[in-house]
Parts: sequence; structure tokens; C-alpha cells
Amino acid sequence: MSNFVFGAKSLTQLNTVNLALASVARVALKRSPYDFAIIWGWRNEAQQNGMFAKGTSRKQWPKSKHNVTHGGRPASHAFDFAPTGPGGVIPWSDTHLFAAIAGVILAAGAEMDVQLTWGGDWNRNASTQDQKLMDWGHIELFNR
Repeated sequence: MSNFVFGAKSLTQLNTVNLALASVARVALKRSPYDFAIIWGWRNEAQQNGMFAKGTSRKQWPKSKHNVTHGGRPASHAFDFAPTGPGGVIPWSDTHLFAAIAGVILAAGAEMDVQLTWGGDWNRNASTQDQKLMDWGHIELFNR
């Protein structure tokens, strides 16, 4: 068990995420040997379309799993995470660290019976070598 805790910004984002998915993130942080933050949960129309325009998302509003609502309230079926280092610095180019954290999150999901897809292995075949889009810090609920 780690001593890491989510900061205020991460908690704000987690409060916009599907309850089961948010629980997975919380359990994963407790078990992770690496600290990480939640960068995005739910996105409104302007945020989603802005990310699409910048090329940081391939989906426009409301097609992204970040745009899901339930009962009129945000209930994102995805979150974006990033490792955090000293001073809260995010090592964006450290793909190995992103992959290690994703593994902890996926393991927590499996233990909690919450099926997930990671943006580094969209087809869920345990290989990052055959992906066209690498979204290292993306986790979403798996749709059957």
C-alpha cells in the first residue's frame, strides 16, 4: 500500500467519473508504487471540441466516453491520468511509467470486476506494438 493521495484537482475530476471507474482509480492509487494524477474526467462540449481541434482527441462532442452523463449529471466512462514526480512535474515522455501505472489500474479493475480498456492497448491483446493510436494516459470502461 502506498501513501499517495489524490490532490484537489484530481478529486474534482474523479467526481465527474462513473462511480465504479472512480473507485478503480482510488484503489489503484493506494496500490501503486508510483504517484499519479487524474487529468481529465468528464468534458463539456467546448472542452471536447477544443481538444478535437487541437488534435489531442479524435472524437467530437458527444462521441467521446469523456462526454457521458447519467441523469443529467457528468458520469464519464473514461479518465486520463498522468504520473507525477517531485513538485508535481509530469514526465510526459516516460511511456514506460505510463504503462506501469496503467497496469496497476487494469489490475485493480480486474480485481473489482470492472472491465477496462487502456489507450495503449485498444484491442486488449496485451501488446502495445499493434496500436495505431497511443493514448498512454487514457483508461475507459470496456464496451462489450
